[in-house]
Amino acid sequence: FTILNAVPITSIVYPTFGTNLSNVSGPIRINGTINTTINSINYNSVKVHIFNSTGSIQQTLGVSGVFSGAQINWNTTFDVAILSDGVYNFSINVSDSIGTYNDSVRVNGLLVDNKKPNGTFIRPIQGENITSNFVLNGTFADSSSGVVSVKVILKNLTNLVSGTYNATINNNTGVWNVTLSSTSVATGTYNVTLNVTDGAGSFNDSVHVLLLIIDNTAPTISSLGKTPGFHNAVIAFDTDEVANATLDYGTGAGLGTTAIIDSTFLISHTITVGS
Repeated sequence: FTILNAVPITSIVYPTFGTNLSNVSGPIRINGTINTTINSINYNSVKVHIFNSTGSIQQTLGVSGVFSGAQINWNTTFDVAILSDGVYNFSINVSDSIGTYNDSVRVNGLLVDNKKPNGTFIRPIQGENITSNFVLNGTFADSSSGVVSVKVILKNLTNLVSGTYNATINNNTGVWNVTLSSTSVATGTYNVTLNVTDGAGSFNDSVHVLLLIIDNTAPTISSLGKTPGFHNAVIAFDTDEVANATLDYGTGAGLGTTAIIDSTFLISHTITVGS
C-alpha cells in the first residue's frame, strides 16, 4: 500500500499584503491556487477565513472550483462593506480526502476604512478680518487609518480657488495649523474650506468658514471735524470702510501718551475727549 501524506500547497493570489479595501463598491473577488503532487487526492473542504486584528474570525467563506488534480484555481466573492473599519487578515484552509490540511497561508494587513476623517476650525471664525500674518488652526481625527494631510483652501465669492495651503499636523495632539500671510492674497472676502485626508484615501471637505475678510489696505480718513465744549471736545470723522479707531491726544505737537480706543467697527466715528 501507499501512504499519502503530502500537505496541499496553497496560495492566495488576491488580495495581496496591505491591500486597501476601503470604499470598495460591490463585492470583491478573492482567488488563489491549490497545488499537490498527488493527482488522485480530492479536496473535501476549501474555506477562506477573515480575521480581525485580535485574531477573531469575522467571516468564513466557501469557495468554488474543481477540487481535484495537481493545479486547482479557486475563487469566492465577499462584500467588504459588512466589515467594521479596521485591519484584517485573510487565510485559506484546505482539507483533503485523506485528512491532511493546510491553514498556514495568510495575507495580512488588509485595510478597511469606510468612514471619512473629521476636521474642525478653531480659527478663523466666520467674518474674521485678517490684516497680517495669521495662524489658522483646528483639530482632526480618524480612528482607523489615521490622517495623512490637512489642507486649507481659500475660495473667492465666485468659488474660484485663490490659494491652497498645506497644514502642519501633529498626530499626538490631533491639532493642525498653517500660517497665512494676508499679503499673499488679494484684498477681499473669502470662504475657507478644510480638506482632511486619511491613510485610506478618503477625504472630508465639508467643513467651512464663511466670509473671511483679508484686508491689506489701511482705511482712509475723511470729513475730520471737531466740536469744542467747556470741558470736552468731540472729534468726528469718517472712514472708507468699517474700522475701529485709536485717538492719541495731548497739549503739544507731540500729543503725549494719552489715548482713547474706540473698538467698535464703524464708518462714521465720534470720540469725546475730556469729561
